[in-house]
Amino acid sequence: MDQQQDPAETPLEERLKLRILNLEAANGELAEREADHTRSLGLAARDLRGPIGAVHGLASLLMERDLQPDRQRAMIGEIMRMSGEVLDVLDKLDDIARIDSHSVNLRVAPVDLAGMIAERIDRLRGMAEAKGIIIVSQYEALPPVAGDRERLA
Repeated sequence: MDQQQDPAETPLEERLKLRILNLEAANGELAEREADHTRSLGLAARDLRGPIGAVHGLASLLMERDLQPDRQRAMIGEIMRMSGEVLDVLDKLDDIARIDSHSVNLRVAPVDLAGMIAERIDRLRGMAEAKGIIIVSQYEALPPVAGDRERLA
């Protein structure tokens, strides 16, 4: 005896199958977002480790050694610069949270990329030279781009 399916059940089963497919797709998207967040946290930890390590090392030197005032000032300046880098990373983490909550505000204006690159190199030059590393930069003139300078830096 053949069992025939009740026509009233077919739409319900179809709706359930469609709902299951939608839930599986949503779960996949959530897994991707979670992986993105994990990568972002890893990058943030790496970006924070350098400046915080430098601040700690410089502060230790200031505490342990009797240094000339000009050397002390230079080290304090470096601590201030590095702490600024930490604040920049924290601002970027805040931006990620705002992007996720769809409440990010961009200040788009022309940005001088060559100037930004030169500033970044200048920030790193002191640390590099202290380690005997010479930074040489070569790049062609770059056209200005439209963007949010704070977020591009």
